[in-house]
Amino acid sequence: MLLATAELAFASVDPDLDVRKPAAHLPGIHEGVEVLCDEARARFCQGPVGAGFGVLRQDRRPDPAKLYFALTLAEMIGTEANARRMLQPGAISIIGSELDQHSFELELTRILWAVASATPLPPGVSKPFSFVCNPEKLQVSDLVSDDLPIVVLANPRSAPPMITQLDPLIISDVLPSRERVAWMIAWCYPRVGSHPPAMSIVQRYLPDDDHLRRLTPAQIIAAMRARTASRAIRTLNRVCRPRATASDTPPLTAIAGLGEAKDLALQIVQDLRDWARSSLSATEICRGILLYGAPGTGKTTLARALAAEAGIGFFSASYAIWQRSGEGHIGAFLKAMHATFEAAANAAPSILFIDEIDAFGSRSTRDDHGASYYKRIISGLLEELDGIAGRDGVVVIAACNHLERIDPAIIRAGRFDRRIQIMPPSPAELAVILRQHLGSDLPDADLMALAALAVGKTGADCAAALRTARTSARAARRNLEESDLRSALLGDQTRFPDNLRWRIAVHELGHFIAAMALDLGEPVGIRLASRQGIFVMDPRPVEPCAPALHALRVKDLAGREAEKLILGDVSAGAGGGTESDLAKVMQSLMHEEFALGLGATGPLWLTAEPDPTAFFDLPATIQTRIRERIAAAERDAQVILHANVDLLDEMAALLAEHQVMDARQLAEYAKQVVVPTLSSDGEADRTAAPLIVAGK
Repeated sequence: MLLATAELAFASVDPDLDVRKPAAHLPGIHEGVEVLCDEARARFCQGPVGAGFGVLRQDRRPDPAKLYFALTLAEMIGTEANARRMLQPGAISIIGSELDQHSFELELTRILWAVASATPLPPGVSKPFSFVCNPEKLQVSDLVSDDLPIVVLANPRSAPPMITQLDPLIISDVLPSRERVAWMIAWCYPRVGSHPPAMSIVQRYLPDDDHLRRLTPAQIIAAMRARTASRAIRTLNRVCRPRATASDTPPLTAIAGLGEAKDLALQIVQDLRDWARSSLSATEICRGILLYGAPGTGKTTLARALAAEAGIGFFSASYAIWQRSGEGHIGAFLKAMHATFEAAANAAPSILFIDEIDAFGSRSTRDDHGASYYKRIISGLLEELDGIAGRDGVVVIAACNHLERIDPAIIRAGRFDRRIQIMPPSPAELAVILRQHLGSDLPDADLMALAALAVGKTGADCAAALRTARTSARAARRNLEESDLRSALLGDQTRFPDNLRWRIAVHELGHFIAAMALDLGEPVGIRLASRQGIFVMDPRPVEPCAPALHALRVKDLAGREAEKLILGDVSAGAGGGTESDLAKVMQSLMHEEFALGLGATGPLWLTAEPDPTAFFDLPATIQTRIRERIAAAERDAQVILHANVDLLDEMAALLAEHQVMDARQLAEYAKQVVVPTLSSDGEADRTAAPLIVAGK
């Protein structure tokens, strides 16, 4: 549609351009604009093009501003037939645009004059049409005095009724488009050429219409100041793509607590810079990273910081965001997902961040209900990941909380080259995080002491605590004090009575003593806060065998057994959510039985993600064996705690009073832990059990 009136537009911009002369030879696509294949390159770099496609002389370059106005008007008019209709005797046309009115009028005059000049004017007529720039001053006499065509510059929705009642031709404004910008490049950079294959390639590397429509005319025009077409295209992509700004993202080098993931991110930044300088092949750059760990550990922050450090585009999406497109309809979901991947590819180099990728689930664990839907969704994601892998300069970073819930095909090598677990920050890292959020406030604060109160918390938790502390200080009409932050990290103490604090201290120290007796890791810290406690340790690598899994269950059940030993009863503290002590024990046993081949049923695999809620549907014999292994873990926990009852009582009194014990204190107490001889290793009677259905 744009071609016919584009010829008129270019004729008005450059009178020396013969737009109807066919080109016998084309110089080819400028360096930097890639071609799809050698065959296509040969086809449009050497082959002739048909009549109707002009080639600008190499020594001439039209004014980009004039060209933009001319092209905009050409696209608004649409066809040469519309332009001639505007010039019919008695015709009235209304044109509305946000462009500068003077430039608008000038370029429209040139285009219409180019059309009108093909037909001689009637005797006594000095001009082919009349412009009305201020329709409010238009008189009825102006409309009926002669048959001269009238072109009114006004918003069609607010034009005077005496004009709109005459059934005028409405020429509406148009937003920037790939097609229009491609024509600008074709005529501003003659080496590109305006033949169809070249135009197709140019459009492919331009931002999509949605992104171009966010730009002002000045931004598009300014991009054409670049010396080459490839630089102009890169400029437009750089201006269009969203950026992770310094205002909301810390520098990558300053982020604490991300260890290996941060090191890899810094390497990717350097690799992208080397690739941009053509000193590194794109095939050498890590294409995908999967970050997994608890919420709030900084996975999203890392991705944003990587993009900001490299100065490249950042695109973020998730299963939930894509699902909201079209109310979850599969076609709309796949379309939205494709649009995100396409936008990241067009803006390369760029970072594409997929949050909560475990929400896609796994095709092996979906039940029959909705299975077809999820299989198509996962297949669509796999297709997009494979497609983006072939586009240079795009790094995909995905984040999840539960690695085991992801379809194995999603995380295979080639789609995600690296899988990195993000652990909660250490006390030293928490001190750095607190200082980053504090800025210049509390310059003399004991950050390590404050970090001990934050053991087990994430960077996001620390930021939230500091916001609470600042709110408290403002409410008291004073500056922030260290006590404000301490209180925010510990939580509301008014709802934390002494008897509850004592019980929680006993519970957490039960975990600590069992972990030390079983040599499961190095202690990091224990804290009591907001009616709950947490024991954090740096776990040692363990072999995935039955005794190691049993030892972890002993540690998980030791908190409950410590309550029973010291207090004579147990609370509900071991139960609750999916991360509770009892949940971990049941998940461990179900995996051991049905996924790892280590259970009473022998070397069987049934599912990658066994459901603990299906326990009561199991045969009675399997239920009995699982209960026996829970009892064995309880017995071993009891033996360990009885051997250390005095130490448990002493440490619990100290923890209940101070609410925190740091790594140094715990390391000293760990030396005092007695390691008793255990009668059970969880291996008792692991012979294969017959699969007898309960009640039969």
